[in-house]
Amino acid sequence: MGSKDTPFAPYIVYIWLAIAVCLIVQKITKYQSFAKYIKADWQSVDNPDVLDLLSEICEDKKITTPIDIYTTPLVSSPLLLGVRKNYIVLPHENMTQEQLYSILSHEITHYQNKDILYKWFMQFIVCIHWFNPVVYFIEKTMNRECEYACDEATTRYFSKEECYNYGTTLIEMTNNPGTYNEKVASVTLYENTKEIKNRLDAIITSQTHTQPKRSTALLSITVLMFSAIILGAYTPTPSKGTPDQNKLNESITNTSDSKPLGRPFS
Repeated sequence: MGSKDTPFAPYIVYIWLAIAVCLIVQKITKYQSFAKYIKADWQSVDNPDVLDLLSEICEDKKITTPIDIYTTPLVSSPLLLGVRKNYIVLPHENMTQEQLYSILSHEITHYQNKDILYKWFMQFIVCIHWFNPVVYFIEKTMNRECEYACDEATTRYFSKEECYNYGTTLIEMTNNPGTYNEKVASVTLYENTKEIKNRLDAIITSQTHTQPKRSTALLSITVLMFSAIILGAYTPTPSKGTPDQNKLNESITNTSDSKPLGRPFS
């Protein structure tokens, strides 16, 4: 007597799903811990000059939703935090007017472009396709292009002096000693100091070319979406066999169900 082979496909699906769910829960938990840690120590900015500057930038970009500003020494870089309600978090308030203008313009541009939603989308896709190294490469590329696009959109109408102040601010902000480096699904002024030079080069290039970097970022997003759909939608289907094989299997089944030939032994 033999036994039917146990199919392994359902178990593979269960393992994939379990790991994906664990990764999603882990990222959400990290984000909640990060937000809770930051909010426990932040202080609301009530400086009229800073608030007036933020209001001026929002008015220029036609943003009517109020955005609060906080400071905390726990972060090493200015960042945009929150999904339903967004906050701008600064490492400190002791900055020049030019630095504040560059930082707030950058973070407001991230808010205007909905980059936090893109980042959450990437985190979700990475969790679903955790087994595919190509997805990690696309995530890294999209994060880089997102920053390039934000820099280009922020400095599009800047003068040469304002672009110089913007680049100087990027460099100076890398010297801030933050104590918490987890930035899951938050948008920072910089994430990798090695990319600062490339971003400065891209800013200079964008001043001489009218082609916005945003198109490159959107192209990367489209590639990521189609990659996720194609990789996730493919499932192997069982072989149905040829018509002759189906007829042979059917005849064998009918023969086994019919009465045995001849008479039984007495």
